[in-house]
Amino acid sequence: MILVIAEKPSLGRDIADALPGQVTERNNRFIRKGDYAVTWVFGHMLSLKEPEDYDMKYKKWSLDDLPIYFDSWELKMGEDSNSNRNYETKAQRVGLIGELLEESESVIHAGDPDEEGQLLIDEILRWFDYKKPVKRLNTGDTTRGGLVKALSHMTDNNDSLNEGWSAYARSVADLMIGVNMSRFFTCSNSGVLLAVGRVQTPTLGLVVKR
Repeated sequence: MILVIAEKPSLGRDIADALPGQVTERNNRFIRKGDYAVTWVFGHMLSLKEPEDYDMKYKKWSLDDLPIYFDSWELKMGEDSNSNRNYETKAQRVGLIGELLEESESVIHAGDPDEEGQLLIDEILRWFDYKKPVKRLNTGDTTRGGLVKALSHMTDNNDSLNEGWSAYARSVADLMIGVNMSRFFTCSNSGVLLAVGRVQTPTLGLVVKR
């Protein structure tokens, strides 16, 4: 069985329509068609660990602990949003993908054709230490004809890994700035919460200056 992992449910259904064979199973979690199974994620299923996930001493903010840095920022299961309309937890979705990966002989990576789309699927494959072949599908054209063509011109996912690592590096940088700068300014101002972010703080600065 070849497992297709799409970035979103609508893309998964479009890819299933473009695959050869007959549908033998279809539900709101995956589709089986011919030699393929198609499933999907909804946003990041995993997230970077917070400092207190490594050591509970970081639960209390202190200037003495700064800067906080780890050689490797690890992943944990993502938290579920109260607005999640899929009625399925991220842990359940990741668990399903793990079960399908065990069945599979290979994977088709069908994340969006950008750095974040690359990371979304790569991080799940690394979570399960998946070692079997992985092909990268260009999902830039989601028409049936475009996907049929793309399915016949897939590339080795190893050629795209650096795009995913770029998105990972950016997320680590965001977390490091948020963790260290927010704690520094908060602890330096009598504990009054001052949240600092790589994007939000300069954007707010531009608005104030304007």
